[in-house]
Amino acid sequence: MKPWLAILALVVAAHAAFAQDDRAAGRDTGDDRAAAAGSFVQTVPVSGDLLGAGGRVDVRAEVAGDAVLAGGRVRTSAVVKQSLYAAGGRVTIDAPVERDARIAGGNLEITPQGRVGGNLSAAGGTVRVLGPIGGYLMVGAGDVLIDAPVAGDVDVRAGHLTLGPKAVIGGKLHYSGGRAIERDSAAQVAGGTEVKAPRRADPRRSGRSLAWAWSASLILLSALLAALLPRGYDRVRQALEQRPGMSALVGIGAIVCIPAAAVLLLVTVIGIPVGLLALLAYPVLLLLGFISAAIAGGRMALAHWWPARQASRGWQALAAAVCMLLICIAAAVPWFGGLIGLGVLLFGVGALLMAWRPARAPAASASPS
Repeated sequence: MKPWLAILALVVAAHAAFAQDDRAAGRDTGDDRAAAAGSFVQTVPVSGDLLGAGGRVDVRAEVAGDAVLAGGRVRTSAVVKQSLYAAGGRVTIDAPVERDARIAGGNLEITPQGRVGGNLSAAGGTVRVLGPIGGYLMVGAGDVLIDAPVAGDVDVRAGHLTLGPKAVIGGKLHYSGGRAIERDSAAQVAGGTEVKAPRRADPRRSGRSLAWAWSASLILLSALLAALLPRGYDRVRQALEQRPGMSALVGIGAIVCIPAAAVLLLVTVIGIPVGLLALLAYPVLLLLGFISAAIAGGRMALAHWWPARQASRGWQALAAAVCMLLICIAAAVPWFGGLIGLGVLLFGVGALLMAWRPARAPAASASPS
């Protein structure tokens, strides 16, 4: 499972508000389509690949190529002819995916109308497989329900696994979890069942793996968002270029004051919803600020060294990815890495908030008397 998909859903949901003039930002390149919006609904067939991001993503028309989707809520209601890559708070597959699917989400469901023609890899809090899988199934989740045919092997690592009456596993079932399998008497496993005790991970190795996965996620997110929201990040770059000192001050104020204000709001009954919302939005703001600094840095480098290529979305994405890679390497340096990371965060959050402000309308000139 690609680790960046799990993070992508969190980012795009908050990023819809930042888009402003990019609220319905979209770009067609040949047969492919890329779009980002607060609520993105694809109602026209796509003859190539589809890349969609937003608070809510709903695919209601056929996609002839691959589909890469991320949002708070993601749903496919039409066939995807190739493979599906999706991440979201809630992901629902309600139509056929003819090849493989790689999915991460808080809640994932393959409905009886949905199916995956190839292999399915999934990670989430709750995973419900109610539609058939044509290949193998790999799942990591808290709770897993399988109540549909699976042609190949099944590998589940979960707190709890349930096999429903329609579960027909053509291969072998490998299960590693804290509780015994809850199995309906009608469920079938052709290759037998192997139950493993959960393995204890090496903390040092797990920490290194997590660091690499996190860095890779940041690099890919920087490239993706730089390509999807070019005008929004032009405003971030301008804020950082023209007012770097103010960007740093705004960043310091936001990082210090937002959690303090949220705690104060939680003390009052009326302010509890706002305080909770602020605490939930705070880590998203920090993540977006860190990414924004890398994207703005990449834009500035392009404008300085390769001005002829600064209008290309492909070069913007590449520059953002390279800049984020350099930041991750610098942040890993002992002693000074923490200061570098903090500086990037302060400037990025401040520039992002300054760019977030609606542009002031020019003052109307006085009419002649």
